Formats: sequence, structure tokens, C-alpha cells
Amino acid sequence: LRKHYSEPAFSDPTQQMKIANLYFPFVAEIIESHEIYKHVINESTQDCHIWILSIIYILKQCNQDQLRAWWITKPQTSILWLLTLFNLTLIFFSTTATKSVKEKPQEHEFNVEIEFTILRLVEYVVRDFKNELCLEGNVYMLSLIHI
Repeated sequence: LRKHYSEPAFSDPTQQMKIANLYFPFVAEIIESHEIYKHVINESTQDCHIWILSIIYILKQCNQDQLRAWWITKPQTSILWLLTLFNLTLIFFSTTATKSVKEKPQEHEFNVEIEFTILRLVEYVVRDFKNELCLEGNVYMLSLIHI
């Protein structure tokens, strides 16, 4: 993914989307099987960052209609795991976790981009599950509060 991202031949947003769409079924399977969470628990922090960054990159770059069509068909547990992934991403890449904007401006800028990506994805979840969110005792709402 890093090579695809940095290659000038693939810098066009349409090309980026096509590449992400190729990886999307893999990411969907990881989320549905909860495989990422096993790695987050058992791997080093660096490995966790790589896993999470790869997944978030694909979710950001893939066709958003495809992404939203996918999660609408998934059981509640998969959506809850996805929201957990968003929460973990914010924990790992929080701008408050960076030392200082002055000390590490590129890292801070990168973390801000990650945070905005998560916010955009959460916005889609809220829009797509607005009816469910209105129900009393909704588990999605509890997960969204943590984000």
C-alpha cells in the first residue's frame, strides 16, 4: 500500500480508489472475522499501527458507496467491531498523543488527517444507521459515545 500511495503513476485519486477497491474485500473479511483485534492485542505497537493504518487507508480510499453498501448488510457485531476499530485508531493516532506541533509537525499533520478520516467514516455510520440510533438502549450509540 505504501508503494501504491507513493508511486507517481498511482497518485490520481481515481487510481487510489481502484487500488483500495481491490483490497476492500480483504479488509471486510478482517473486520468481519475480528482478525485485526487479535493482532492489536498480541502484536507490538508498531505492528498495530501498520495494521490499523492499512485498514483505515483502504476504508478512506475505497468507493464510499461500496463501503456503505457493505456495512448496511452486516450484523450488528461487525458494525460494533468497526466502531471499535475507529476508536482504537483515534487512541493510536491522537493529536493529543503527539509531542508537539512544533516538535513534530509532519506527525501532527498526519494524525489530524487520520482523525478527520475517522470523523467522516463515523458521519457515514450515523447517517446510515440513524433509525437504529434513535432506539432506546441502542448499542451503536454506546460505541459512538466512546469515539
